[in-house]
Amino acid sequence: MGLVRDVQREGKLLSISTRLQSVAIGLNKIIDGQQIETSETENFEWAGNLFGQMDLDSEHYRRREHPELCVIATELRPKLYEAILKFKIPFDAKFSEGLYETLKSYGRKVQLKTDRLRQACQIFQSMGNDILTGIQCSYKMGQI
Repeated sequence: MGLVRDVQREGKLLSISTRLQSVAIGLNKIIDGQQIETSETENFEWAGNLFGQMDLDSEHYRRREHPELCVIATELRPKLYEAILKFKIPFDAKFSEGLYETLKSYGRKVQLKTDRLRQACQIFQSMGNDILTGIQCSYKMGQI
């Protein structure tokens, strides 16, 4: 039973990592003036809802709009703040709300300037990569 649970967890983590990477790719497209694809809009919606649950100071977090993402947000919150510190990204309410609105509008209403979009892209790439690194480390340690 433990192995099945580990495989299921690994599958969920890979899915989350893939979605985070898709958001980073979509943000890069917006930076380059391109439209995001239909498949990416679903990931933007998901990431906006997730991000609203990850930022503890956000109004979206306090309203508990998407409690189904609570567990994922709790697991990813340290990775979010690690990325913010690693890349020295100024993180304030304006950035948080701008990113949330950009994601929720599927990039149609970009609320961040290009340099801030690049920083958001770094955050999502970093979180996705950290998940994959964690899976690889688990394999090497024989935990999965």
